[in-house]
Amino acid sequence: MWAIGVHFLTGTCVATDPSDRESPEWPPHPMRLFMAMAATYFETKGNQEQRAALEWFERLPPPRLLASAASIRSVVTTFVPVNDGKGAESLGNFRSRQPRTFPTVVPKADCIYYVWDGEDQCETYRAALATILGNVSRLGHSSSMVQAWLIDDASNLEAGSLDVWEAVETATGGKPMRRVFPGALARLEAAYNEDAIAAHAELSGQVAAAKGKAKKRLKEELDARFSGVTPRTQRPESRLTTVYRCAGRSGETLVRTEFDDHLLVLAQHDGPVLSSETTLRTSYALRRAILSQFGCEDEIPEWVSGHAPDGSPSESAHLAILPLPYVDAPYADGHLLGMALAFPRSVPLPERGKLLGRLLHDPLTGEDRPVVLRLGKLGEVTLRPETRSAAPIALRSETWTVATPSRLWATATPIVLDRYPKAKRDMRGRWLEEVSDIVTAACARIGLPKPNDIAINHNAFLRGVPRARPQGGGFPAYPDKNGTGARYMVHACISFTEPVQGPVILGAGRYFGYGLCKPFETRGTDRG
Repeated sequence: MWAIGVHFLTGTCVATDPSDRESPEWPPHPMRLFMAMAATYFETKGNQEQRAALEWFERLPPPRLLASAASIRSVVTTFVPVNDGKGAESLGNFRSRQPRTFPTVVPKADCIYYVWDGEDQCETYRAALATILGNVSRLGHSSSMVQAWLIDDASNLEAGSLDVWEAVETATGGKPMRRVFPGALARLEAAYNEDAIAAHAELSGQVAAAKGKAKKRLKEELDARFSGVTPRTQRPESRLTTVYRCAGRSGETLVRTEFDDHLLVLAQHDGPVLSSETTLRTSYALRRAILSQFGCEDEIPEWVSGHAPDGSPSESAHLAILPLPYVDAPYADGHLLGMALAFPRSVPLPERGKLLGRLLHDPLTGEDRPVVLRLGKLGEVTLRPETRSAAPIALRSETWTVATPSRLWATATPIVLDRYPKAKRDMRGRWLEEVSDIVTAACARIGLPKPNDIAINHNAFLRGVPRARPQGGGFPAYPDKNGTGARYMVHACISFTEPVQGPVILGAGRYFGYGLCKPFETRGTDRG
């Protein structure tokens, strides 16, 4: 087992996500590392041994990535002088300035590692790789300065506290990362365009120095070879990706729920400010908006409707609708910033895409359209997919699913118990034990292990969350199956032995936003 280590010398990583020019890329994709190595090879005029090492490197399988969680800096537009002006425009204060953004993350640990199994071939190219890595000065933007080195024995890295990202074969869920591929060096070399740039510069110099007929002949040769276009280095592009998933911290077993950890986040753009107490009403409205995209009930997939073809409740997980409240912050008041869709892991990406195509695009024009929720006397609310690089914390998928899995989770909406406790409230010990058993069963129902501790209360454990009782401004009662009564609700703070990746949605109301938990170890800030 061997690895490449990268140390971010300034404690920040400045790299743009290729799929979103305003978002940062973290952790840096394997292809970004390879491009940094290739750039070093080109700039230092590397030898044949180094080229052979890079051509071997591009045939390696996708590595594991060991990287800490990272916080995203707010993106600020900077006006940068351009380098391709002509005449006076290229000089001093006359240079024009264009708006640029530099998406940046601040990792908790300033070192990351790319790890491969096997050692035999690595030894063959060790010296050449070490030389290339020793000359790598940046990863991403020029301000993202790094030190890179080769690690002969990476077995001790597995005992660290970094998150492990592993390549997976399935295409459902996960994070696509650009991968290295055979022929990548040749493609980058073509984009670097060194030979053409050097030839143009040399011929241009000869034209400038020549006179008379020689000057005319050289100018004609320059025009014939380059057609009046000055060759430049091109921005390399790579569309080949591998899906990665965070497997938790090194040496730990990660537990996932039956819901995918990538939520579709819909931010509220227009309409009244809604409180957490409207969760059920808003979830019902969003479900109606989703189902209205189908012509008849027979067209609605079971994973969307939650009903089997015979009309009975589905025995499999189905689409869950979640509120995204502003909670767990110093000034949190629990108002909703948007809604989210949580997909069962078993649903393939193409099936999810079909649903989202119906919901988010006009069937006639194909143009994007908002999701409109009609809430009766409350008015109408307009939702759109969240695309901002520095979105409010509540509107980030990882806030509810956790990039770094957590052992401690607390309810942002109360858990609707699957049955009414038989023990009386005045028998406090027995009542708490029975409610804990019901919550434990709810955890098992979505694929979680038995908690090692559960705290139960009617008051919330997170700031800004209303209590689990209708009285005193709490959450309204959750109706039972017959609609004639109300189910019992509680707030909970749940501790697990193993780290858990969300979303964690518990209880009988989990498909309509009740029982939504937030990782308690990841503290919020007053950003909303």
